[in-house]
Amino acid sequence: MATINGDDFTRDKETHLSDRHQQRCAEGERGQINAARMDEDRHRRQRQQWNDKDRQQILDIMARQRELHSASG
Repeated sequence: MATINGDDFTRDKETHLSDRHQQRCAEGERGQINAARMDEDRHRRQRQQWNDKDRQQILDIMARQRELHSASG
């Protein structure tokens, strides 16, 4: 441990490294959270596309049924 003018430089260096480690961990967690949000958004868009496709197919079937019903009636 080096002490100059009463300052403990070794402890300061350890504290600095610990602070940097905590900062990197926090940045990593934020990155993971952002990645998870992007995945959720992608899945939400995919489900919406499927819902839109299903809805359009139902509307097409209903229109076809109306055409058949009006043609037979």
